[in-house]
Amino acid sequence: MFSQKSMFGQLASSLDESLLRTAQVELQKFSRCIMEDAALLNAQTIESEARENNGFRALFRASRSADSHHRRLKKRLNLLDACSKLNFETPWKQTRKLGNSTIFANDETYKTWKRGEGPATLVLTGKLGSGKSVAMANIVDDLHLLGDGSTTVYFFCRHDTPETLTSRAVIGSLSRQLLQACADNPTYNRLFDDLDLAQQSFDPESISNIVRKMFPAGQRICCVIDGLDECPVYEALDTIRWISRLRSVFKLNLWCCRSIRMIANERMVAEDTEGGCASVSMVDSNPDIIDYVETEIRNRIATGQLKLGDHNLAVEIKDALIQGAKGMFLWVALQIQSLSEEQNDEAIRAALHDLPEDLYSTFEQILARCQARSKRNYQSSILKMIISASRPLTIFELQEALSVTPCDPEWHEDRLINDIRGIITCCGGLVVVDEEELSARLVHHSVGQFLRRGHSWDLDAQIFMGEVVVTYLSFPIFNTQVSTRVLPDVPAAQMTAKLLKDTLRRNNSLPEVQV
Repeated sequence: MFSQKSMFGQLASSLDESLLRTAQVELQKFSRCIMEDAALLNAQTIESEARENNGFRALFRASRSADSHHRRLKKRLNLLDACSKLNFETPWKQTRKLGNSTIFANDETYKTWKRGEGPATLVLTGKLGSGKSVAMANIVDDLHLLGDGSTTVYFFCRHDTPETLTSRAVIGSLSRQLLQACADNPTYNRLFDDLDLAQQSFDPESISNIVRKMFPAGQRICCVIDGLDECPVYEALDTIRWISRLRSVFKLNLWCCRSIRMIANERMVAEDTEGGCASVSMVDSNPDIIDYVETEIRNRIATGQLKLGDHNLAVEIKDALIQGAKGMFLWVALQIQSLSEEQNDEAIRAALHDLPEDLYSTFEQILARCQARSKRNYQSSILKMIISASRPLTIFELQEALSVTPCDPEWHEDRLINDIRGIITCCGGLVVVDEEELSARLVHHSVGQFLRRGHSWDLDAQIFMGEVVVTYLSFPIFNTQVSTRVLPDVPAAQMTAKLLKDTLRRNNSLPEVQV
């Protein structure tokens, strides 16, 4: 066909084929570029989607992990709360702030026990008001400084808080602290995940089993218990037997230090025989008392709380208090407080020559002096309210309660006491204000024992408190109180008509009607 064409036709045909081949090459070139660009874009899209998917999966995993962690924390909190909800730290802090004690620091029996040698139980004994609780609070501090990996747990029974005077309270609180201490142990987490809280009764035996499984075997436990002799005897014995059982049956490396009065039930000492028992006594010639007297007198003179005309009188005060203390910290503190309230040197010297010999005589003397000084005496009312209350009263609760006249049905706002702290001083230091909880408390449990010596005093206090409470709750003013929840004023009668008008106006095709 090509040979039959004219010369111009053959030339044109040759040119067309050359152009077509060139165009074909260019098209193939462009095609490859387009395919490469498309492949690149596709790869970028896949990579971007993969990155987004990875981010989503990571977020999902983090969310699931956070939910799982939250559930584990909630379960752990439920376990700890099931053991005990008591605040064990505050009583220790309150006692620790009362002062320092070094009597045990140089005692060889205590040092041996602290090193984990010798008998596993250390009993701190002392007479009433000798400062055993302060010493125990300092021992807790000392044990926390141990660098041997041991765990320190403690519990301070409070004479004015009945819920702390049961074996279940002591056992539950100590167990909670042990479980908290091993929370970072991998074995704990594995066993904790398998634990079914619904199947636990959380009695002492059940709690002991949980502690045995989760607490690291062989790790030393230092346990400090103060005021156990304030509990009923059977409650104290149950606690001691529980500690002994942890050692003998559950094989925990438990070292216990507890305080006890010299006149306490001997069974409380004899019952704890597992691992042996050693004792440390608060001696009458306590060097801490000498340091306390010197420091307290010096500070009171510097702050103006103790005013002396003759500064040599400070030496007489120090000598008289050290000689008469007989190992009783509380006696010394109350005498210093009483001397600070005297107005001249003659009265101070007279008081020094008439110092009572024991705590009960001190309480009686203080109350008599304060009663004679007060114009209107709130002393009896304050003491009865504190003794009969089921828990420590805050100073604001006491302020209102003292303003109530039993059987007077009317509330008189002008009877509300303005200076409750000043009124509390009419008890002469036998009632103190705890600044952490702002509660009014007896300075020592022995004050309550002193007041209850009379057969009818406790009953009179309960009756008086009951009269105050019933009178307070019967005030007519409570019937006129303003509600804290304000009910909204909703015009329901007009609401229906307004809604109907608005609905009809939105539809332009409907004529407006009169409602």
